[in-house]
Amino acid sequence: MMIGVRQESWDRISEADRAAIDAITIGKLGPAIGAAQYVKEHEAFDKLRAAGYRIDTADAAFLAALREQAQPLEADWVARAREKGLADPAAILDKLRDEIAALEAAE
Repeated sequence: MMIGVRQESWDRISEADRAAIDAITIGKLGPAIGAAQYVKEHEAFDKLRAAGYRIDTADAAFLAALREQAQPLEADWVARAREKGLADPAAILDKLRDEIAALEAAE
């Protein structure tokens, strides 16, 4: 889960308020929304299965090929996000992936 704010808007907010916003969104809101979305996705999968649909999970080879194909898109996004002032966009992607992996491991 990611919440974005235009840099110009963010810059108008006091440092104390930005710290408070970060504490709520990074520490609580983002993870809570992400976890809720994950649960709802899996509930939807269960309903689809119950209705007779098949849900397939991509195998490792397919995922590796998909990641390889997505690399140029990801590199472009990282570069554009950095140009817009995001200090470490790759770290954001890494954190998101780590959160997804933790949720999947908890299943």
